Amino acid sequence: MQRTLDSLNLAGIGNDRQHCVASGSIALRCGTASAWMAGYGKELADMVGPGSFQRRDLQANAAGRECADRSPVEQELGACCAESGF
Repeated sequence: MQRTLDSLNLAGIGNDRQHCVASGSIALRCGTASAWMAGYGKELADMVGPGSFQRRDLQANAAGRECADRSPVEQELGACCAESGF
């Protein structure tokens, strides 16, 4: 999962879109369960650590997983996330 995140160019896009695209990419490359665990794990770490827990991040992660279900083409995730409001 970390390699997937490291390979993405997420600089310059908003936090919501970052979560959506990252979750969708993890779902495509590693499976939906891995994307779910990564998203919830990140927010749990934010809740107990120095980060900032945001429910909207979980919603963006869910949208990314749904985008991955609709289209197996990773390059289309950004557009799908935008259409989903992220």
